[in-house]
This record gives sequence, structure tokens and C-alpha cells, in this order.
Amino acid sequence: MKNQVISYLFLKRIFTSLFLLFAVLSCQKGELELNPKQDSSNDNINEMSSDPIPYATITELTNFREDLDIVDYNLTRKLAILELSLDEFNSEMNWEDCTLSEFPVILYGFDSKPKFYEFMVLDLDGNAIGAVRTDARRKTGGVLHQVRENIPEYQKLRTKSGIGTKLIADYAGNLYGGFVGKSDESPTRITNLKSGKLQPEMVELSDEQILADLSVNLRARAQEALSAINSITDPTILERVAEVHPANVENQILELEMSMQAEHQQRDVYWAAVEANSQLLLATPDSEVPQVLGEIFAAETEEDPMVFLPEYKETQEVSLITDSKCPGPYAMAWIYYTKLEEDKENNKDGNYDYFLDFASPFGDSHIMFPWEMFTSMGEVSNWDIVVMPWFSFGRKSAYYHVQVEHSPIIILSDLGINWKVGYGVSRSTKNGWTDFYFATKDSKGYNVNDKAFWFFLFLEVHYSANIENNQ
Repeated sequence: MKNQVISYLFLKRIFTSLFLLFAVLSCQKGELELNPKQDSSNDNINEMSSDPIPYATITELTNFREDLDIVDYNLTRKLAILELSLDEFNSEMNWEDCTLSEFPVILYGFDSKPKFYEFMVLDLDGNAIGAVRTDARRKTGGVLHQVRENIPEYQKLRTKSGIGTKLIADYAGNLYGGFVGKSDESPTRITNLKSGKLQPEMVELSDEQILADLSVNLRARAQEALSAINSITDPTILERVAEVHPANVENQILELEMSMQAEHQQRDVYWAAVEANSQLLLATPDSEVPQVLGEIFAAETEEDPMVFLPEYKETQEVSLITDSKCPGPYAMAWIYYTKLEEDKENNKDGNYDYFLDFASPFGDSHIMFPWEMFTSMGEVSNWDIVVMPWFSFGRKSAYYHVQVEHSPIIILSDLGINWKVGYGVSRSTKNGWTDFYFATKDSKGYNVNDKAFWFFLFLEVHYSANIENNQ
């Protein structure tokens, strides 16, 4: 069957070039900076801490107290406590008796200012058992960005970039290492923490710049995906993929812009409520925050609790390919294992090696692109499972696909290098803003809840009647 799909290797090269171009150009500015410009503050040049969790110091946190772009970490922490309760993550993650760490780990932006705070979830003995990533800026309605059941490997990440460096994040939350400078200066000697290689100088992007960048690349990838579909000549395959309709990219871009504007409106409503109640928030003990502030922030709440696809909820506990495997093949293997693997007890790899053969080498890992997912899953499932070869977007669309179509989505992360299977979804509508969260599992097997933002991109997964009738 593989030989019947025309120009597969040619298309692989096209997609590889496009995605790597996207990964490099989205924040590129100028040439490699080979002479690191180090800040003279003690916080930036100290030896790497022996503590595996590099909590920010008071000095580091108070440096930005007068910066109107940055939200005070104390206020963000209180808001995170409130949202964890309102959105029912405390009960879902079994964190009812836990607290958040007093200080966060700072993830900087490409302007050398805090972009995210990561607070640790501490049990009754003070042990860190989870992590909560929050926005450090007024970017959206709400501060929660990600809720996860494990602790990031901070020490391992910082070792890749060297002594004195800080962790830096792009708009999607992907991590780099580098030397931060003064506020509004670009970091220097930026290291890709996946490959360990130096990156070109990178700059902080506004939402409008993210939209422009996405637009260029969505057009290019959609055109190549359409060419790929049109090159299929086997009538059996054509019959199976009849529901794969080309994406109207120009409409997508217009809707992306509308989604961005709607998120800005929700952001303004949320932060107006925060400013009006900030002193009360800061003065309220942690244990009383949900009770005292809950009614103010959620007087008209419509809460749709996390709804899981039951078959994926069952197989998520299986130790399927959890040894730091490549995310794309891992996602494909989990879907295949869940829906088509007949001997689940003895064949827990979900045909992982088969999917890995379709992926493109990238450093010491492999990248899997939409066309490779479409082709590999189609062939191994006899086209009973179709992974769309181009992106869909929008939190509402993804929400209804999981909840109404009862099918998973494959969420784009790290500009094509990383993928996650979205197998659960929740929606929370408060006073003027709505949050969507998707239950995922990373390639190490940890449960993660990701908040979806206006630039949320994903691939739809569709099942044939053969599968649906046999479930």
C-alpha cells in the first residue's frame, strides 16, 4: 500500500522543510549571537543551584514590581488558587489538601521579562507532586496555562544551556535556555533545549505578529497537503478518505483573527475584575480564597466538568511507550492501541516502531508531520482511522469534536516537533470569559491539562463505520 501513495518521500521533504522553516522563522532575528551579554546581577551569574527546583529569589521577583507588563507573583498565585478550585482541578488531580509553593520558577520571554510563573503543588509534607504554569502577563482571561501531575526536569534542562542561564519560553510554552539581559533586551546565547544547539537571536512576538506568522505558514502547508491528497490514485484509498475535505485557509485566517480579538475582549473583562478585587485577593488566606472570591469571579458560571473519551481513559493507565519516546509516533501508537489493538495485554507498543519508520529524523529524535500521520495511520488501519492531513483550529471546534464526535484530537505543540492526544475536554464560562482545557498525556506518560488559546491548532481524528459498529 505504501508504494501506491504517490510522491511520499517528496511530500515528506516538503513538509519537513515547511515545518522547520516555521520553527526557525517564527521568532528569528539576525544571526547567531556568539558573545553572550551577561547581566551583572547576582541572580543571573550564580552557580547552578543544587536544588532541583530553581525557585526565583525575592530579588529576582521584585525586580519587576514596577513593570506594568508583569503581574505580581503574589497576585498570580492567589488567582491560580482560585481558578484551580473553580475549574475543579483540585478534585480531579486529588489536590484538595495541597498548597502552592510560596515562590515560583520564572520562565522568561524573549524580552528578558517573566512570561510564565510555575508554582509547585506541595502535599502535606511539603513535597512537590505537581506543577501549575500561570501567565505572568495580562494575556488572556485567567492565569492558568497548564496543570500537570509531574515536576519538570529543571536541572536537566538548565544543564543543557549552561551555568548562569535562565529558562526562556516562546508563546506556545516551548522552552529554551539563555542569558537574560535588562528588561526589553533580547536574551543572548539562546540554546534549543531539545537539541542543545545555539539558536538565532529571538524576539518576543505580539499577538498580531503571531497571527501574521501563522497565516504565511498555514497557507503554505495547506497547499502542499492539498497536492498530497490530489496525488492519491488508488480508488480504495479515495473511497476511504472521501470525508477529507480541503481546508479553506483564508476563512481560517479570518476566524483566527476574530478569535484573537475575542480573547482580547475577554482578557480586558477578566483583568478589570482582578484590579477591582486585587487588595481583597492579596489579603485573603489561601484556604478562604475560593469561598470569598468565588462568587465575585463566577457569579454566572456554567461549568462543564472534564468529559473523557472512555476508551482512552481506560488505556491511559497502560504503560504504553512511556520511556521518553518520540511524541508523534507515540500519539499514533496510543490511538491505534486504543481502537484497533486486539491483544492489548501482550502488545502494548501500539505498533510504535511502525509509526516511527514514517517519521522524519530530527537530531536524536523524529518529527512526525500531518501527512506522515495521515498516511501511516491510514495504511495500518486499512483507512478505518483517518488523521486529517491539515490543521483545524479553534477551541470550540476542538471541544465539540471530542464531546460530540467522540473522537480524539491531536494537538500541535512545539511547532510540529511535539504532539499530544487530546482525549478529554472541559469548558468553564464565567463573568465575561470562557476557558477550555484539554486532557492530554505527554510522551513520558504524565497526565497534563492544557488551556487552549486563540492560536490553538490541532488535527481531527475520524473513525469509519467499521470501527464505530464494532465498539
